[in-house]
Amino acid sequence: MRKNKRRKFAWRQRIAPIAELNEAVDKACRHRGEATPEDAVLSYELSGMIQAAADRLGDKLKLPLYMYYTAEMSVDEIASALRIPPGTVKSRLFQARKAMKKTLEVEVR
Repeated sequence: MRKNKRRKFAWRQRIAPIAELNEAVDKACRHRGEATPEDAVLSYELSGMIQAAADRLGDKLKLPLYMYYTAEMSVDEIASALRIPPGTVKSRLFQARKAMKKTLEVEVR
């Protein structure tokens, strides 16, 4: 891996580690208390589809999305961490949700 890619990866992990997303999804699944094994499998499959859709996003959309939903940071906190205006964070969150919705609708069909 080249130096720039290593630095970029390290920065991403410092801002929004992927492990936190997996832990958050697992916690949400356990918290709901699936009644049957089928529900657990469907929930696991859905979380995998959501993770894959999020992974397809570019960094500009992926980072605010992870920070907002997994790290539970506010728009203002994300804006200060990424050094961008709050309006840009809101715009990127909207674009990320829209892109993920489109991707998930195609996968479900």
